[in-house]
Amino acid sequence: MAVLELSELLKKESIPEAPKNMALTVLFYQTNECAEFVSEAYRFEGYEIPEILDNRDQVIGHYVEENNPEIVILELNDSRNVAKDAERISHMLPNHSSVIVIGQEDAISTIRNLKELGFYYLFWPVTKQELIDFVVGVSDNRQRQRGPGQNRKAKYIGVYGAKGGVGASLIASEISYLLADQKTAMCILVDHNYEGGNLDVMLARDDLEKSNLQTGSIAASLDSTAAKTLLSDVTERLSYLGLNGEQRSHDEMRDLTDNMVELVAKDSNFVVEDLSASVDFKRNIDWMLNRYDSLIVVVEPSVSSIREASKVVSEVRKQRVELEHPFRLLIVVNQRLPEKFNSVTRQEIEKYLGAKADVVIPFVPQVNQMKLYQKHLYNTKNKAAKPLHRLVQLIMGSQSMQSSPLAKLSHLFHLKG
Repeated sequence: MAVLELSELLKKESIPEAPKNMALTVLFYQTNECAEFVSEAYRFEGYEIPEILDNRDQVIGHYVEENNPEIVILELNDSRNVAKDAERISHMLPNHSSVIVIGQEDAISTIRNLKELGFYYLFWPVTKQELIDFVVGVSDNRQRQRGPGQNRKAKYIGVYGAKGGVGASLIASEISYLLADQKTAMCILVDHNYEGGNLDVMLARDDLEKSNLQTGSIAASLDSTAAKTLLSDVTERLSYLGLNGEQRSHDEMRDLTDNMVELVAKDSNFVVEDLSASVDFKRNIDWMLNRYDSLIVVVEPSVSSIREASKVVSEVRKQRVELEHPFRLLIVVNQRLPEKFNSVTRQEIEKYLGAKADVVIPFVPQVNQMKLYQKHLYNTKNKAAKPLHRLVQLIMGSQSMQSSPLAKLSHLFHLKG
């Protein structure tokens, strides 16, 4: 019987333990204290240290564009409003990522608001063991497909043209580009004109074509992988979905489109749907109310346009109170012609609709020429650019783009205090 001597055990070189595996994690930090704390906690427990980056929009957007994080730790210890900042940043993060917010706001409302976003909340300060246990629990929830992260989904935005030719397609394409380009959000633009339309022109992409579904194929027979083949990439963050409906009814095409969107929207932050008015377009308020988080009603300064817009606005007001989800109605006045050709004033529009216009887009004579040269309004010095940015700010929940001098002064005193 062989005897293992103690001296032989001591002679053997100890093999270092490999770092424990954890879901691919990134920390976006605001304070060095938090960054060092997370590093030490992971190192102490034998886990591979996550990538640690500065919590800035540009950094977050670039990282997400190049990587596919499974867990995002978001430090908001320096935030003045944790829920509001978390919501803003949520539009830049993949929906499949589990997000842990670290903050110092000890309020039930903060926890509730973050839960509605599908985010976890870890109150600071915390011990290293508590941090690791929390992250391990989130990782376990991912594997079991449970937890608040399962509630994360794209925000749906409908752009409704009160009548044909008011510029709904233009606005839908511009805000889609803006969300994808400057807000670094993953966005899908959906075309609900199944037999024509000009979204390819508005997107400055004359190579875009609507996808054909073979006769007999139905949405139920497609999975998300197959449905993604129907998307056309416009940019790295913006995709286009348009179905050819020459052989199907409008209602059938709308149902097919809705099902396709549900399959491909899981990895997107925003779904923008162009509801341009056409001969076969059928206004369905119930469908719009149940589908969209925000409905943008586009109206021009004409009697026929505001009459149609008034019907939608009044019906939405009647039914919105019964909804189980937040719903926002935004009114956009699009000046397609010089002001001297308007048959009604802005004041008359607001009086007739019973609401103020959220955004007014001024007349831009060179729009058609810009599109022919594949240019966009939002990223120019054109006078229509600022209202488009304002519209996107409203979609993302911001009430104002610029602070008044008094507000800036108040903010300065707040910082000093």
